Amino acid sequence: MGGINLNESGLDFVRQVFVTFGGNTTVLTLFLLSVLYLALKGKKEERYVFVTTAVFLAFTVYNPFAVKYILGKLGMVNVYYRFFWILPMVLTIGYACTKVVGGQKKGWRRYLTAAALAAVICFGGNSVLAGGLPKLPDNQYKMPDDLLAVCTVLHEEAGEGTVRVVFEPDFNLIVRQYDASFELVLDRDMVLTYQGSNTVSTDALTEQEIEDETKILQIITQMDLSLDQKEFYRSLREMNAEYIVLSSSSAAVSYVETAGCIPVREVEGHIIFRVKEK
Repeated sequence: MGGINLNESGLDFVRQVFVTFGGNTTVLTLFLLSVLYLALKGKKEERYVFVTTAVFLAFTVYNPFAVKYILGKLGMVNVYYRFFWILPMVLTIGYACTKVVGGQKKGWRRYLTAAALAAVICFGGNSVLAGGLPKLPDNQYKMPDDLLAVCTVLHEEAGEGTVRVVFEPDFNLIVRQYDASFELVLDRDMVLTYQGSNTVSTDALTEQEIEDETKILQIITQMDLSLDQKEFYRSLREMNAEYIVLSSSSAAVSYVETAGCIPVREVEGHIIFRVKEK
């Protein structure tokens, strides 16, 4: 969940989730104030629904000891469903605010109270513009322009039909959103696992596929260029790779060419290699 893992975070898991997905403490503060208000001013039924629920959640969903035990038993080390902890907060805050506004006898006081509460809710959180203005997409496909150019050239070289291509990780994870005719030599989950993700699995791959894809990733990510070039080329052939796309500045360019791959075109800062059997 956002890179937060129960096994790694332990008892700090709940706090990390709140900080990561809850922003500042505004929502939590409003929730606690709402529970306190309903406990003091609410009717018996309201206290039963909201206060009792809050107490129950305090011992379960919001309790790091309980979360670690329960989610650990369920094997949900990467998941902490937000409706478990966000939904009760939103419902309680909304009900309490409505009760506060409705409790004002004069019309002008209702409007003023409603405006004040709305202002706290709207402006108390993190601004959506805190990271600057949203960046407009490069094109109608909302994909990098250089990726579109590379795809066009690949189809010019390979012709119609599907093409098996080795892309660098950044392109590998998004290219099929633009053009599904490309067959990825590197499995998506394999790439994510290689990058350190613990939220995916490579169980669907054979041991040989994992070995070959690891060798290819080792080279194209420039992690280790000491691998024997024959081994690298053999892995490409085993995976039926037809083309490789590398950044022009990649240290792996000369390695891939020496290994037997033929550079056919350079476009938008990327070199396209054809894998040809020796």
